[in-house]
Amino acid sequence: MPTAHPPTGPARNDFGRRLVQRRTELGLTLRETADRAGMAANYLKYVEESPTAVPGWNVVLQLVGALETTVTALTGVDTNSPPAVPS
Repeated sequence: MPTAHPPTGPARNDFGRRLVQRRTELGLTLRETADRAGMAANYLKYVEESPTAVPGWNVVLQLVGALETTVTALTGVDTNSPPAVPS
């Protein structure tokens, strides 16, 4: 059985970093996660590693289910952000 390892290069966006972290916590390989989410492993790798990857909500929801987590945890909407600068 293959073991789960983070990708060799760092994830390049916050969503990708959270995705890799959760996948690793569960001990899942990239291929296992892609299979669970019903998507191609190459696309999942792109989402994890590309600085320009912006997956649609359908993909986010598939990954939430596959990784047994929440939209809030995976998208990071619960993280603290600086207040908006008034215009």
